[in-house]
Amino acid sequence: MSNTKALFGVDFSITSPAVVGVLTIDGEPIEETYDYLSFTPNIKKGTDSYKVLSSSTKRFKNSIERYNFLSKNILDFIVSCTHDFEDFIGNTVDNTLVGMEDYSMGSTGLTFNIGEATGILKNTLYQNHIPFKTYPVLTIKKIATGSGKSKDATKENMLEAYQKLNNPPDPLGILDKDYPCENDIIDAFYALSTLCYEQYILGGYSCPDDSIYGALMTSKKKYRKGKKPIEKTPVGRKAFLTQF
Repeated sequence: MSNTKALFGVDFSITSPAVVGVLTIDGEPIEETYDYLSFTPNIKKGTDSYKVLSSSTKRFKNSIERYNFLSKNILDFIVSCTHDFEDFIGNTVDNTLVGMEDYSMGSTGLTFNIGEATGILKNTLYQNHIPFKTYPVLTIKKIATGSGKSKDATKENMLEAYQKLNNPPDPLGILDKDYPCENDIIDAFYALSTLCYEQYILGGYSCPDDSIYGALMTSKKKYRKGKKPIEKTPVGRKAFLTQF
């Protein structure tokens, strides 16, 4: 019997969070099931309103109301996607899991606000019995760019890594759209990729070189123009010491 999971990656912030989901069967993401939801304070004309929601402060009486709005919509997206995945396979999924970026310890600014908002999201997931875990920022960046060094993990490098995906190319279908939150969606995609990769290696599945996971372990790509290539070295089991 196949092992099925509804997996979600969250890039959380107090202004423009994003969440990306996918169904995996025996560890492999099913291409046609990728979906996403994002938020932005600046909705552009022509943006798909069901994919990008407004998080403008003008909509809310106070910050806590906004944080609850973000968490509720992320939860609703996870629940809705999971139901869609179950319709796709004609059965219930074995697990629903969420992976998200951990706090950036070097951040400045509204750090207490970020902590409050993230705590509300975590509590929302907990109260609804959805397991989640966090990954170090640079672990997610290494999954994307092959380098765990902060200087090699810029937004530009993350975007370039996503643009170079070919199995499948542009799995979220966002590159031909002028989205104001493109980088946040891509960050959520790589939080999801980190979770997928973890579940893949801990599940003991084989890793063909032409899969997204095989590419993570074997390829060498040049992400910094005019500079030496960054080697994609494996992110092994030691990066995932804690279980759900």
